[in-house]
Amino acid sequence: MKNRTVVGGCLGVPLLLIVGVILLDSMFGPTPERRASIERARQEDARFKERHEQADRKAEAKRLAAAKAAEFELLERSSKLGQFGNRLIVGRIRNTSGEDKSYVSVTFTLLNDADEKVGTAFANVSGLAAGEVWAFEAAILQDATTKYKLEKIEGH
Repeated sequence: MKNRTVVGGCLGVPLLLIVGVILLDSMFGPTPERRASIERARQEDARFKERHEQADRKAEAKRLAAAKAAEFELLERSSKLGQFGNRLIVGRIRNTSGEDKSYVSVTFTLLNDADEKVGTAFANVSGLAAGEVWAFEAAILQDATTKYKLEKIEGH
């Protein structure tokens, strides 16, 4: 008599159990605990996707803002009193986009001593050729203004 090694016997029982679980699951569906676990996993996956989509949107907005900012260079800015005693933000902006722009605007946020926004100052110009410099003046109309910061420069 020859000795036979029974490979199927060792693997047969676990394999049979796995097949049985799969068949039972497919016939009767997952248990309530398994369904709850699957639902939690789906919800976590949805939250994960939303977080990453938000991060992607923020990164894209930053990229676009950086590209937009590269279109113009704020060469200088300061404040002064105008000829009628009104306060002005004055400065110079260069069109560095490489393209002529039909319209360009600059906006400043006006702040009080507590760093609270009290208004905006705005200036615009029609037509700014590539490489051209625009000398702007933006009126400060709010008396509570003690400082300002550049909000945006945009054009098209």
